[in-house]
Amino acid sequence: MVNQYTVDTPYPVGPVHFYVKDYNDFLVLFDTGPNTPLAKDFLQKTVVFSRLKYVFITHCHADHYGLIQFLKDNTDAEIFVSKYDLFRLKNLDYRIKMMEKILQDINMEQSAIDGVIKTLISFSKEVPVPNNLNVLEESEDILKSLDIAYIRCPGHSQSDIVYLLDGVAITGDVFLRGIFQTPLLDIDADFQDRKFDNYSAFCDTILKMKKLEENYKFLPGHREYIDSVNERVEFYVKKMCERLNNIKEFLANDDILGALKSLVGDFVKDPFKTYIKLSEILFFYDFYKNPIKLQESLQKIGIPFKICF
Repeated sequence: MVNQYTVDTPYPVGPVHFYVKDYNDFLVLFDTGPNTPLAKDFLQKTVVFSRLKYVFITHCHADHYGLIQFLKDNTDAEIFVSKYDLFRLKNLDYRIKMMEKILQDINMEQSAIDGVIKTLISFSKEVPVPNNLNVLEESEDILKSLDIAYIRCPGHSQSDIVYLLDGVAITGDVFLRGIFQTPLLDIDADFQDRKFDNYSAFCDTILKMKKLEENYKFLPGHREYIDSVNERVEFYVKKMCERLNNIKEFLANDDILGALKSLVGDFVKDPFKTYIKLSEILFFYDFYKNPIKLQESLQKIGIPFKICF
């Protein structure tokens, strides 16, 4: 049986769930909660550290992996993250360089670029990360011994992992109730000279999640259980169309910067909002240029939703 625990976070998304599986002789933890005193105390009270053997991370965002260094310092547990997250963690200088180029290509002024870059660097340093992490994709023997499978379901980030065991799917932030999860802008870990294509990944993830629905109960990273893939996908697509329609005139003219200004205003004043909204705009821009890809995914899972913009 997989048990769910919930702890508060300092982030707008609110409380986060982590999950524990008891294998009788030891425990396995999925995600950790954020790097806060409250979360540290709660984790220690919830999980018997002397029994903790393995930790698996759905994706390396601060609310989900914030305590990996804390666990490394206080337990003998082995910690596993996707190779895509390892690229993100180990190549900060290169990612920042490429991110700056993306911002320059849309003609953002340098003072605004500097603010966004500073924000991204601060995010990257928010969570202490140990050097000797295990690569999930290179750990087949351990996964097999635990009877755990995984599927990569990117979209929100390029590293989103869904873990499968005991009839449940631990889904992180792939789909959430009441929230359209921003598809975050980053560099493609496979090609490294371009931005990651969150939009195409999202279209493929829809099909993967629908395939899992018949055999697994979805355990999300936040909020209530997900009991219908189609309901969640339709919610996401409606939000996408609503937000895209607000900036459609800019996207029709390939004016990314104009769309960003219409949503943010002063880039220098709020670099975090600038990064989040730019991430969304570039996702919507790819959607606007190729709506048929999403329409095909919707048809395959039985959603009669006609994309109109």
